[in-house]
Amino acid sequence: MEMRPKLLLKMINFRNAVVDATGGQYKVLKRDYLSEGRIPVIDQGQAFIAGYANNDDAIFTGKLPVVLFGDHTLALKYVDFPFALGADGVKVLSINNALEPKYVYYYWQSCAIQSRGYSRHFKYLRDVQIPLIPISEQRRIVEILDQADALRKKRSVADAKAARILPALFYKMFGDPATNPKGWPVAPIGEMVTPIERRDPSDQPEKTFTYIDIAGVDGQLGVISGAKTMIGEVAPSRARQIVKTNDVIISTVRPYLRATALVPAQYDNQICSTGFCVLRANAGIGFGFLYVLSRVQWFTVQLNARARGASYPAVTDADICNLRVLRPYNQDILKSFDFQVLDALALLGKRREATRRLEDLFEMILHHAFTGDLTAKWREVHMKELLHEMEQQVKSLNLRMQA
Repeated sequence: MEMRPKLLLKMINFRNAVVDATGGQYKVLKRDYLSEGRIPVIDQGQAFIAGYANNDDAIFTGKLPVVLFGDHTLALKYVDFPFALGADGVKVLSINNALEPKYVYYYWQSCAIQSRGYSRHFKYLRDVQIPLIPISEQRRIVEILDQADALRKKRSVADAKAARILPALFYKMFGDPATNPKGWPVAPIGEMVTPIERRDPSDQPEKTFTYIDIAGVDGQLGVISGAKTMIGEVAPSRARQIVKTNDVIISTVRPYLRATALVPAQYDNQICSTGFCVLRANAGIGFGFLYVLSRVQWFTVQLNARARGASYPAVTDADICNLRVLRPYNQDILKSFDFQVLDALALLGKRREATRRLEDLFEMILHHAFTGDLTAKWREVHMKELLHEMEQQVKSLNLRMQA
């Protein structure tokens, strides 16, 4: 069987492939970020654009495109337009001409550097070697991955729009809670809820149960994203709040005040941390109202204003229960909204599952891109041109061809 020549010249190390272009650049302090402006500010946060600036001196002066790496967050961002650099913890990396910058960006994504908490991770990125292949094959890989990534971005935009369904329904049915345009009565939340049960874990030392803590709630989506299986005898002494289906759980610790969720049936009669305030609607009616109310910006602002404490500002259950809010008196409207919330959450759950499958598919394509499988057939068709490119790369980089 005839053996085709390998296209991989060699693995080149970080210092031969990348230049750290962070030094000497103007850095915008977080307190100076604008909500609108001419120049996008990019930092190490998960959001691609963190804010804006209007100071032309803040514009990155190096050659574009570049790859940004979050030293603490591991966030990777490919930037090919004028931008300003956020103040702390982000590295700006310029890529060698023998490499396609976006090829390197995707390759680093495939490496999945392990997080070590809020420590610095740049030293681990510097240990990653990069496979050097002909530039035309790099571009072919980028072309395919760009198409797959575009599907992810479209899905993300659609998911963001879908997430606005419930707040929109709330405002349509009940009005703005800040201005109360529909003239509903106003009363403390405590008048709309029933006290919950509490359990001492030592009462049932052998019982296995599910424990929901603040880390188990996705504050952005408003759902329980994970929980722990525990045994009564080793349960945290504070884990005594029993939750029921359709209870609303609200984190009482800042900055997680937006970590709220509606308890689904799978967590019925389980235990949540006392870091949550648990709201159980009277007679099981109005849980949808309480849940979506806890998700609107007005509610979060109210809790932030009441938070106390230096290290970990927090509110109490009483702070939440004493908060005066709209109190719709029409039970039929509340019941109707409950059903709409459950239907919407079911739909959003299906969307999240579809998004997860799409992410898994992208990860699979990403993996195949750097094993050679993704472009194998394309490579056979273009073998002659690729061999010529290999020779040119060897000469330009002064590398030795692999056997």
